[in-house]
Formats: sequence, C-alpha cells, structure tokens
Amino acid sequence: MHIPQHPSRPTHRTFHGQPLTDPYPDLRPHNWREALDDPALLPEPITQLLDDEARYAAQFTQLEAEAALVDEFKSRMAPAPIGLETPHDHWHYGWHYQDGADYPCYTRRRDGTDTRETYFDGPAKARGFEFWDLGCVEHAWDHEWIAYSVDTDGNERYQLHVARPGGDAEFSIGDAQAQMVWTHDGDLIYVWLDAESRPREVRRWNFTRDEITLIYAEPDTGWFLSLAETQDGRFGIVSAHQHQVSEVRLLDLAGGELSGPICDRDQGREYEVETHRDRLIIKSNHERADFALYQADAAQPHDWQPLYAPEHGLLDDWAVLDDFLIVLESRDFVPALRWRRHQDRTWQSLSPPEPICDLGLIGALESHQQWQRLGFSSPRHPAETWQLDLDSGAVRTLKTETLPCGHNPDDYRVRREWAVSPDGTRVPLTVLEMANPPSPAPTLLYGYGAYGVSLEPAFSRHRLSLVERGVCHVTAHVRGGMELGYHWYEQGRDAYKTNTFDDFEAALDWVLENRGPRVVIHGGSAGGMLVGCVLNRRAEDLAGVVADVPFVDVLNTMLDPDLPLTPPEWPEWGNPIEDAEAFKRIQSYSPYDNVRPRAYPPLWITAGLTDPRVTFWEPLKWCTRLRAAQTGNAPIVLAMEDAGHGGASGRFGHLADVAQCYRFILDQLTPGWAPPD
Repeated sequence: MHIPQHPSRPTHRTFHGQPLTDPYPDLRPHNWREALDDPALLPEPITQLLDDEARYAAQFTQLEAEAALVDEFKSRMAPAPIGLETPHDHWHYGWHYQDGADYPCYTRRRDGTDTRETYFDGPAKARGFEFWDLGCVEHAWDHEWIAYSVDTDGNERYQLHVARPGGDAEFSIGDAQAQMVWTHDGDLIYVWLDAESRPREVRRWNFTRDEITLIYAEPDTGWFLSLAETQDGRFGIVSAHQHQVSEVRLLDLAGGELSGPICDRDQGREYEVETHRDRLIIKSNHERADFALYQADAAQPHDWQPLYAPEHGLLDDWAVLDDFLIVLESRDFVPALRWRRHQDRTWQSLSPPEPICDLGLIGALESHQQWQRLGFSSPRHPAETWQLDLDSGAVRTLKTETLPCGHNPDDYRVRREWAVSPDGTRVPLTVLEMANPPSPAPTLLYGYGAYGVSLEPAFSRHRLSLVERGVCHVTAHVRGGMELGYHWYEQGRDAYKTNTFDDFEAALDWVLENRGPRVVIHGGSAGGMLVGCVLNRRAEDLAGVVADVPFVDVLNTMLDPDLPLTPPEWPEWGNPIEDAEAFKRIQSYSPYDNVRPRAYPPLWITAGLTDPRVTFWEPLKWCTRLRAAQTGNAPIVLAMEDAGHGGASGRFGHLADVAQCYRFILDQLTPGWAPPD
C-alpha cells in the first residue's frame, strides 16, 4: 500500500533566542489567499500530494459499512421536519423541509388564515451548487422584502441577496458576514470582510440605489465585529470584541444614529446590552466574574446600577421582554431558569426534569409576548420545544423530536462522573451508555476546551450508533470551556492552557480505570489541538484518534500576523512574536512541534480546502510529520474535503463524513462490528 510522503525541506528560524525548525513549510502554498477562494489555483506539487492523500484515504473506505451507517442515521431523522411558527406583526413565520431535502423552505401566513406561502425556497436556491451554506434569512419590517446570505465556497465569505418574498435575487453584494439587520426604512446593515476575511467595517446598503454608507470601521485587526438586534427591534447591536473584552454601540434602526460605546474597552470586561423602553439592561462581568445584570438610563449609559446577580453559579443567558426579565443560570453545571416582571422583586423559577441536560432560550421576533420558548434535551432524551407562560409558570410542550425508528430514553444511562487533574481540580465528565453496559466497555472520549465554549449535554441522534454497539461515550468538560463558570475558562487559556490537556489526560485515566483499556479520543478544531497534545503524551494508551479540522500547527500560525485569525487569537493563546514566555509555552505543547519517533495509534484526520479558520495545510503538515515519525504499522489517514471548517453542507450532506468517522471509531473499538439486522 503506497503511503503518501513529502520530502522535508526544513526552515530554521530563531525567536527570543530559541530555535524553531519547521520540516514542511512548503506545504503552505505561496498563493494561499487565492487558493482558499479557489483550490484550483493550488501549486501542482501540493495538488499532486492531495491526490495521493485522496487515493490513500480511499483504501480505508468501507462503502458498504459506511452506507449502512448513513441509512441508520437517516432512520432516526424525520424525512420532512416542520418548525414552529413565530408571530411578527400580522404574520406568522415558519419553516419546513420537503421530504428528503437538504435545505429548508421558509413559509409565512397572515393572521386568521391557514394558507401558507413559501417566501424562500432553499432547495431551489441551492440547486446546481456542490456546497451551499445558508447563513440566515431575514424579512424587512414592512414584510415586502427578504434578505438572505449564502456561502457557496466554504470560506465563510457570504454573498448577501435581496429579493421579493418568493422571488429571485434582485440585488446582491459580496464579502460579508452571514448576519444582517434591516433598518426600519428598508436598508440593510451588514459587516464587510477584508482580504484576510477579517470583519472590519459595519456598512449600510441602500440596495435600490446601490449606495453604501460606512457606519463604523474597526481600526484594530485583532478585534472581531458582529451584528445583532435588540429584542424590541429598536436598535442594531454593533459589537467589537476579543475573547475577553467587548465594546458595544447601539444603532438606531429608525433614525440611523450610532451611539458611542456603552462602556469603553477594558481588559477582562465582557458585556452585552439589551434595551427596555428608556433604559439599558447590561450583562457584565466587571464586578462578578460569572456575570451579573445592571441597568442604566439610556440618556446616561455610563451610569450602571446593579439589577440582579445570582447567589452562585454562572449567569448564562438572558432575555428582555416588554413585561418580563428572564435569566438562565448554571449552578454546578445544572441549568435553572428564573423570571419576573420588571416591577416585581419576586422571581419565579423552573428546573429541568433531568439535571444533566441542555436547556436554552429560543428567540422570538417580538417583545410584547407573555411567553418564552425554551429548548430542552439530554444525552438520552430527544429535543423538545416548550412554551413557558410567564404569568402562571405553566409549561406546554409544543414540539417533540421523534425518531422514526423508535427511541426509549430508559434504554440509556446518563451519569456525571469526575476525573481528578494533577493539580487536584475535579473535572466533570458526562457519561452516556446503554442501561446495561458491557464491562469492560470500549470508550470514545470527546473534548474541546477553548474560547469559553461549553459542551452542553445535549441529545445526538448519530451518537446512538456508537452507544447501541456497546461503546461508552464520555464527554470531558475540561478547563477552557465555561461549564463551571468563567474561572473554568480563565484556567484553560493563555498562561494556563496546559490545564486543558492535563484535564483531558485525567479523563483518559478515569476511562482506563473505570471502563477498560480500549479508548479512542476525538476532538475538532481547538479540540483537535487537545487530542493532538494528548496523543503526544499518551500514544501508547490510545486505540485511535479522530481529529476533525485540527488546529495543530499552533506556533507557526501564531507567529504569522498575516493569517486571517492570528491577531484576534493572541488573547486566547498568547503572542509568541512579542512574548518570550508565550513562545516557550506554545512550543511546549503545539502538537505539530512535539511529534517524536514512536508507535502512533491509527489516526483519522479531516481537513477542508477552503477552511479559513484552520487552514488545510495545518492538518496536512501534521499528518506528514506524524507519518515520518511513525515507528509502528498503524495507518495515519487524512480525509481532505473541498469544503470549509464545518465540512459538507446540507441536512444530509454531512452524513457520509460522520459515517466515515464512526466507521473508523468502531473499527478501533469493536473490531468485526457489523450493521444491525
């Protein structure tokens, strides 16, 4: 079997008096900007290597087994799901999928009628595209126009289109983020991306006159820009932010004026803003690390007064309606909902039926309603949509996700366990397995641990294909996420980043002790860095590794300020250009820089040719270096897709990728596995 190889043509550089050798720098194309937009422009040597990689990966494809897994996934998916309608003015907006369609149709009906009109036909718009990612669909305030954003390359540079409801695009503009906001007089507010795909300007587009007006320009390449809308629809929220700092301005959607910052940039202060009549309601961590709510007169936005702070735990999400204030808290990684009328001081509360679950607020199109919709699921319980009556506290189930093949939550067991990290920190684990699991049990250990992103214990249909074959699924909620509060994030970033890897290694030890010796570890993006680091530490204890679009060439990427995400990422990882300690620390754990000759277990690595977040040459370089260091016989496979960070598009488009991943996992954990009868 021919294994792809690439000759080493190392470069040698010195930073802060420390040497840095890169054996495969030429795998990053010289024309990378153009190649991310059009992979056909890749230099021929890289194209040939990618062709070799594709042929090698194809030798590990098991079409029959993977097709059976895809059929299994589909058996748990409703063929034509229908969304709930949401009211706005005299209309009710909803969506549905046609039987077997990859993309949704958006519908609406007037008050008092049962006739629904399709105002956006996703399958028709996507026809003819190999990749088609719908960012969002937004209707204008007069309901006479719709705007939608589409990425047809996977590089997250969206095209904005404006059309009459049900019609074809009449106006289009490119190089934008997916989100947009309508002004009350019918212009579009959007965020423009520069050549490095960095969000740099907030612009106003009068599409009928083809006029663009600059609203706000961000001078710092290390800051992100994003757009949202207040719940009452009066303001656009223009947010400039890094990973630990934010700055918010409000754009009057009726008059067009942009406010100054509600609070100036202050290291360590993150805040969000909502509006309620003539006051601002602000969520901030400047006094309480796990966030509290404040209020300010809109005429004096810098004079904040305390409004609400939980006794303990994280203030996770919140909503401001005309009559009610709603907060979603997380206490010891268990969600709880509280709400009250604005003029009251007495809170009502709601606790979910299962403590290990995912509970979330679902947005609405208006702010005067007396209800709040909630989404609930757990690792064993399919998703439900609830409607909470905010006066009575009564909860009504509006929708329950059903699995056509059938599903009984009692067939599964969900538990919270704890691993102990080397510094004594207890790390929560979410364990999903059959009610009567085998012992010992082969285990898939999953983790992420970055950017304050929490891995919520939600339901996954596809995961059941592993669990029902006796695999124990363990999610390690390592530091770097925010599962146990903001300190959990702080202790897993920058100078404390190695805590993330220590926690995952402790989770691996728990699995080996309590579930048995056969373990595959799995992570994607920054989670790919996580599994890459633990691979370098514990290769001999692993039955396999799955790394999806893994961020593994950390040091070289953080040393290159020209790459799209490097300046905004310095607050998360450290700036090795200016900081010798950051250079030393990142070099000590960067998966690519710590590959050593040894017997590595089987690896399944994915990458996307147009991925702007983890550029394709990172996993390609890592795979190449691992193969050169491999002293054993286990295969190291790279599955390269002509897609972006999220893989193939569409409701069904990604199923083949998941099937390949799960087939690899099952091959390592339960050799000889077979599809069910």
